[in-house]
Amino acid sequence: MKAKIIIAALVVFIHPSFAEDLRWYKGNTHAHTTLCGHADSPPSVVAQWYHDNGYNFAILSEHNKFIDPKTVKLKGDVRKDFLLLPGEEVTGHKTVHSTAMNVNRLVPWNFNHEHRSKIIQKHVDETIKAGGSTILNHPNFGWAIQAKDMFPVKKLYLFELYNGHPSVHNFGDHRHPSTEELWDDLLTQGMTIYGVGSADAHHFADWKPNKSNPGRGWVMVRAKELTSDAITDAMTEGDFYASSGIM
Repeated sequence: MKAKIIIAALVVFIHPSFAEDLRWYKGNTHAHTTLCGHADSPPSVVAQWYHDNGYNFAILSEHNKFIDPKTVKLKGDVRKDFLLLPGEEVTGHKTVHSTAMNVNRLVPWNFNHEHRSKIIQKHVDETIKAGGSTILNHPNFGWAIQAKDMFPVKKLYLFELYNGHPSVHNFGDHRHPSTEELWDDLLTQGMTIYGVGSADAHHFADWKPNKSNPGRGWVMVRAKELTSDAITDAMTEGDFYASSGIM
């Protein structure tokens, strides 16, 4: 099962009457603000960028901080088809990072274990307790996570196949598999897991190839409505595709 593609697409045949109830929504699940100490723009500016550049939803996934979307104010006429989903980047031990999507509070991150699979499982379990779903972030960052760390984890349905940060090694090297090869390994073993595209944006004021700028990766989600629950449910069920350019 060696699929030579970067884009993950799903082709689903459904009844026409049901298809009329579904729409496509463009979103980013991973972005940072000045609250993390190494990004250049506050939450309002980050959210504004996604609003003004045609996205339908975004998650301000700050390191071990919960940003309530109600506290983020946008300027001008705010589009009715734009939504901030609540979230957090759970930044744990052994370089295990995950986006806690659609949570209602801060998710704890201090759990440690000799096996990374146990840390990932804790992220998943604590995120579920907070009402959300987990996206395992940039597995090749620091070459931290292998397929053997992901396969035993229960209720993990999403991981970043593509991350737009210039330092996360999406394509592997001569000693490490690419995230695509990692995904192929998991699928071949029978794991149900879907590939997410994200920007992991940090820099909204300084645009350079070596900066982590927005717009480099995203998801197109097919859902009945633009709500936090509908978007989250659609993604965990695999009703989306990831892209770094093609629409």
